[in-house]
This record gives sequence, C-alpha cells and structure tokens, in this order.
Amino acid sequence: MNIRTIFNRLKYRLGKRSLSPTGDLDDAMKKQGLEPDVVRSLHLMLVSNLLGIICGNICATGSSPMIGMANDLGAGDLAFGILNAVPQVTVLLQIPFAMLVNYTHKRKKYLLTYGILSRVLWLMVGLIPILVPDKIADFRMWAVLFLVGIASSLSALIQVSWFPWLGDLTPPSIRGLWLSTRDSINALVSILSGLATGFLMDHLAGQTRYLVIFIIGGTAGILDMLMYAGCKEVYGAEPVKPSLKAMGSGIFDNRKFLHFMIFWTMWCFCANFVGSYLNRYAINELGITYTQMTLFGSITSNIVSMIAVRIWSHLVIRYGFKPVLRIAATGASLVQLLFILARPKEVWPIMLYYGVGSIFWSGTNLVASNLQLSLTTDENRAGALAVFGCVTALAGTFAGIMLGGSLLEFLNGKALPFSFNKYQCAILCAVLMRFTTAMVMIPGFENDRHFTTAGMIRDLLGIRRIPERDTSEK
Repeated sequence: MNIRTIFNRLKYRLGKRSLSPTGDLDDAMKKQGLEPDVVRSLHLMLVSNLLGIICGNICATGSSPMIGMANDLGAGDLAFGILNAVPQVTVLLQIPFAMLVNYTHKRKKYLLTYGILSRVLWLMVGLIPILVPDKIADFRMWAVLFLVGIASSLSALIQVSWFPWLGDLTPPSIRGLWLSTRDSINALVSILSGLATGFLMDHLAGQTRYLVIFIIGGTAGILDMLMYAGCKEVYGAEPVKPSLKAMGSGIFDNRKFLHFMIFWTMWCFCANFVGSYLNRYAINELGITYTQMTLFGSITSNIVSMIAVRIWSHLVIRYGFKPVLRIAATGASLVQLLFILARPKEVWPIMLYYGVGSIFWSGTNLVASNLQLSLTTDENRAGALAVFGCVTALAGTFAGIMLGGSLLEFLNGKALPFSFNKYQCAILCAVLMRFTTAMVMIPGFENDRHFTTAGMIRDLLGIRRIPERDTSEK
C-alpha cells in the first residue's frame, strides 16, 4: 500500500459511499454484529464528545474567552500559567475516583450528577466579571481560580468514567476507527464553535461577552453529560474492592505501559512548556484578533486534522503504531520553530504553524489514545488510566506550564541573544526538549507490525513492498 493507494481509497469512499461522517464506523459495527443498544451508545458518545468540544472551546483554560478574561483581570504570564495549571493538579483525584468507579459500577450515575454539576459551575464563571467590582480585582481572579478548580476536580470523575466505558463498549478492532471518526467530527464542530466564539469575543462589548459565552459553553457541557443517560452501562470486569496496592501492581508490572507513560509524560511537559502561552503571545504581542486566532488555531488546524487523522488511522492499521508515532512526533517537535518567525501583524507563520502542525499532532494523539486502551486490560483499565492521567498531568502538563511561565517571568525585560523576545527563547527551548524526547524514547517501543519507519516510507513510496521486522530501531 503506497500513498497513491491510500488517497485512491479515500477518493473512492467519498465518491461511492455515503457522505455520513460515521459511514465507515457504521459498516464496521455492522460487520462486528454489535447489539443495537451498543451501537446506539457509541453514537451517543460521539454526540457527547461533539458537545464537549463546544464546551472545551469556551471553558478550557487556554481558550480565547479564558485568555480574554485573564487579560481583563490583569493576570501576568505566571498567573495565567497558574490558571492553566489548576486543572492539572485536580487529576490526582482520578485515582480515588477510579477506585470508586471500579467498586460501585455507577458510571452513569456519576456522570449525570457530578458531571452535570461540573458544567454548571462554568455558567458561574461568566458572572464573575459582572458581579465582582473592579475595586477588588484580586478577589475576582481568586474566584475564577476557585470555580475552575472545583469544576476541574469533578471533571476528573468524568474522565475515569467515560474513557474506560468506551473501552468496555468497543471491540479492539474498531476502537481506532471510532476514535478517528470522533476526531474528524470534533474537528468540524471545533471549527464552527471556534469561529462563533472568536466572533463573540471581538464584537460583544465589555464584560457582558463573558456572560453570554460561558452560558453557551456551560449549556453545551450539561448536554454533553445528559447524553450518557441513553448509553448502555457495561463493565469488562467484576467490581473490585478499592486497593492502591492492587491498582499499582498491575500498572508497574506492565513494562510496555510504563514506558509509554514515561514517554507521554515527557511529551506533555515539552508541549506545555510554551504551548500554553502561544495563543496569548499571538493575541497580546503579535496583535492577532480573537477571530484571526480562531481562523488559524481552529479552522486551519481542524480542517487539516479531519483529513490527516483518517490517513494516520490507515497507516497505523497497515504499519503499526511505532513508525507512525516516530514520524508524527518528529514533525510535531520541529514545527514549533515556525512560531519564531512570526512578527507583529504577519500572520502567515502562525497559519502555517497550525496547518502543518495539525498534520503531526493528529498522528501523535491518535497513537496515544490507541495505546492507552491497547496496553491496558479490562481488569485494571480504569485504574491504569487514572494513574496515567495523574502522572502525565502533574509531572508533564502541570510542571511544563509552571516552569514555562516561570521562565517567561524570569526573562521579562532582559536583553536576549539574536534579538529574540522571551517567548521566542522559550519556544526554542521547548523544540530542543521535545525533539530529544522523541529521539530517545520512541526507539524503546516494540511495534505491533513487522515494519520499521524506513520500511514504511519505502513501502509508501513504492520502493520496497516486503515487510521488515522491527529490529533496527530498538
């Protein structure tokens, strides 16, 4: 199978088959002979994720509304970093929540109660700039941090409930297809919702815009949780009595999963070292409007992702995850250099960064989602994913955000080499760390197909079609 064959197959599907975004998935579920209530549940989870994307475009701590609110509340780089880092601390709750879910088998109940409550709190965030006077501006920032912290704490219960639920519902043979279908749909929804959010941020006056925008985001989040009322609740294992020792033993005995967790932790650290500050840099320093930021960060990114994720999924099926991860991670490591070229009012490097970067980000994220499910068993999946989420969020995302913000504060006002500003220096550091992580950690994986990276490239180019055993990269 070479590049031309892949594109011909995609062209055939677009030309001869249903234009439904779930067409391939529906065919796969039909071939698997899944029960109607399972098929319905998987479709409802797609709708849930769709609504979650709308909520996330507004309520995520790095979103345009949150950047705007942080600016209006007078937050510096480190304060903005703390706002982004607060949700990462709360993932510690995933471990006790995972034990609770494994013991009680009440995923649906938790999502329909605590999940909905977490979304309601985002409605309150939009009220803070209006209800709290300017005279106590510091209190406004603390109030936002408090509500974000509580909402994120409850979201930890959502995470340990829905992802293992998905793993129990989907046969391994269609999990990758479900995830790629979800990513394609979410990319389109992210474009539309991101455009609407950017437009409202640029055209609504004063603090009222936050009330309107967060009402939309919170409502979408509530509907996201309500979708699970119609999902079939299944478990791949019997209820397990809470035990930290039992949870840890199954994880740390799994060397493949442990290696992946270490890699992804390092990857998240490097990605968030400066990635959490790029949109703020573009808006505050480069003069990019919220709508323009949406055009680049949402539309360009998601259009490319919709195409790329389908291609990556075919490549993973044919060649295995390791060659795909190696190529995607290498590209994702280097593409951030484009942001260094950006100058005030020059938008092409930013557009190119999001366009080219999305090709590689979609590949790394697809492989990571697959590995989280494939490297865990039904018996310890919830616990393993909880520990995975805690480690990667704290030692990876949280540490990266805080150290990146501290570096930016330290470099503020200092004379820097090559006429770089503080953001450009941080970007260069992040690129070097990320590239090193990819080069050092990925060779330690064992591929699930008999292909090396070089063998995959030769096969795609039609130079050599004989599969190679995965030995040269270890």
